[in-house]
Amino acid sequence: MDTSELLYDAPAPSSSGWMRRTGIYASIGGALVLGTGGFFGLRSQSLNDDLSRRYPAGLLVPADRPKFGQVKTYNTLANTLMIGGGIVALTGLTFWGLSAVSFDSDGHGGGNINVRGRW
Repeated sequence: MDTSELLYDAPAPSSSGWMRRTGIYASIGGALVLGTGGFFGLRSQSLNDDLSRRYPAGLLVPADRPKFGQVKTYNTLANTLMIGGGIVALTGLTFWGLSAVSFDSDGHGGGNINVRGRW
């Protein structure tokens, strides 16, 4: 028995295991970041609605001045987390989806190139 027979009798290595695990973890992490961004977005909206409701009635006090900056900070944080979380989640879903695709043409960890022609 030569070594080439041994190579083809062994099961093909799974090169997509890392992609599947990475995809699952990245998708979960991205979803958590998206949820955190949603929380800050809702908090920003709630605080903004409160300030907007009290402004026309003249009920704002000097202690409300820092809340305007807080609304802007929460809004920026929400947007950043939503964009970043979306990118991470989409990347994770892509890795997870590609983990089922075999990139090996011969199933044994290598590729085949066939060249034919006439001179």
